[in-house]
This record gives sequence, structure tokens and C-alpha cells, in this order.
Amino acid sequence: MLPALDARRMAWLVAGVATATIAGAWLFEWAGYLPCELCLLQRQPYYAGILVAVAAGLSPARLARPALALLALIFAGGA
Repeated sequence: MLPALDARRMAWLVAGVATATIAGAWLFEWAGYLPCELCLLQRQPYYAGILVAVAAGLSPARLARPALALLALIFAGGA
């Protein structure tokens, strides 16, 4: 059975997944694939999301839930 995730742990999970996504894109660039303009534009929500998620992970628990709602808006806007 998986342990329940509180808002701060969920924020760290989002930060980790977003960071892994950006690291994967950078790995492809390092391998020689040049990104197009749209690829670079689609990374912007991830950069903002990483910052907000880390801030939510470091914040008190009562502030982490609204930060998760902000993360949802950031990634929904990016979609």
C-alpha cells in the first residue's frame, strides 16, 4: 500500500517529474537534436512549474495546497 501524499510531498513529486522532463529535453539537445521554436516555447511552463513546486515544497503545509492549484493552472495553460 502506498503512503498518502500530503501537499508538500506532492509538490516535490511535481518538481522532480518536471525536472526530469527538462533534463530529458536537454539530453536530446546534448545528443545533437536541435529544438524547434515550439519545443522551446513548450518548456516555459516547466521552468515556472519547477520554481513554484520547489517553493511549495519548502513552504508551510497551509501554503502548499494553493501552490498546487497554481501549478495546475500553469500546466493547464501550457497544455
